[in-house]
Amino acid sequence: MTRACTPVNSHWRERASALQETYLGEIGWPELVQETARIRDSLPPERRERRGILTGGYGAAGAINLFGPHCGLPRAVSGVNSLWQHGYGDPSPSTLILMGLKRRLADEIFEGYRLAGHMWNRYGRR
Repeated sequence: MTRACTPVNSHWRERASALQETYLGEIGWPELVQETARIRDSLPPERRERRGILTGGYGAAGAINLFGPHCGLPRAVSGVNSLWQHGYGDPSPSTLILMGLKRRLADEIFEGYRLAGHMWNRYGRR
């Protein structure tokens, strides 16, 4: 099945997005996956082996789960809807790449972490 696409900042994309916000959530998925792979590659080798990805939303998890395997990324887990049910697999990760979590929440849940990157897309859309 082929999907017709309109340019991101076009009049028709804006009209479609006003009716269905899901389209806006898909903008920048390739860049999000590339940045996640870059962050993974910046980890020391011993941290790369048992890593997982935890997202704060199903859009980021969808991007990782759809495009991530091409970059060697593991499936993402999210606390939204039922995406947490898949789990991380066995063995569980010793290192997590966090995406889209509020800093305050990360501070409450994790003992330590470091900011490794920022998500972006070429259209400046969120």
